[in-house]
Amino acid sequence: MKLKIKLLSDHIPVLLDEDGETNLNPPEAYIPKQQTPGAAAFDLYANVNRVALLPGERKLISTGISVAIPEGFCGLVLPRSGLTLTAGLGVANSPGLIDSDYRGEVCVVAHNMTETETVVIERGMRIAQLLLLQTPEIELHVVDELNETERNEGGFGSTGVKDTEQDTSDETEES
Repeated sequence: MKLKIKLLSDHIPVLLDEDGETNLNPPEAYIPKQQTPGAAAFDLYANVNRVALLPGERKLISTGISVAIPEGFCGLVLPRSGLTLTAGLGVANSPGLIDSDYRGEVCVVAHNMTETETVVIERGMRIAQLLLLQTPEIELHVVDELNETERNEGGFGSTGVKDTEQDTSDETEES
């Protein structure tokens, strides 16, 4: 499968930096890349000169690319775990969904999850990752009843956080 990528060199969004000065994107973008042969996703690069995110702040960050995701697939924009752990930089709407018929710029809703630190994003920084997933065609059927399950209508937190019963299948009883 091939993923078509368009570099948006003519698309230069304007952002203001923390001093209120214009921060234009450079005319070229970085092409997403799988960093290792076993990587499931493609790293997405920031296409901004410099953006400072204050604690708790969110900003839309340009990648300078658009993609043509094949029909029957979708793209998920996900955070990079190491960047989230070390810098507190996440993706606010994770996962961000890209439908196969979308042809606009791929952007990342970057979120500084720290309480006290400013996170700086610079051009060429790998800020998120793009994962392609197959999306089966689903036909909806309205019914009067749904089949029952062990969980049934148990919602948030209904399965708890710890197992309460120990598995004793290896123990044998003496008669």
